Amino acid sequence: SQLSLFYGLSFLCVALAFAFAAYLYLWVKKQKTENAKIQEVSLLIKQGANTFMRREYLVLAKFAGGHCCDLDL
Repeated sequence: SQLSLFYGLSFLCVALAFAFAAYLYLWVKKQKTENAKIQEVSLLIKQGANTFMRREYLVLAKFAGGHCCDLDL
């Protein structure tokens, strides 16, 4: 049916997008960084991203924990 064809094509598009994202990630990781300033900026970006994710998961944990208490789980 048309609906199963739609789902199949949607899944294929998602799989291709993830494969392309993985390819780009590996390509970027393979690039050499010889400039000290670039390495410094890269470290700062990495630290900032980790801080953001830590805070984001803390907010999510509080939210989920609060709602679990509301549901009496």
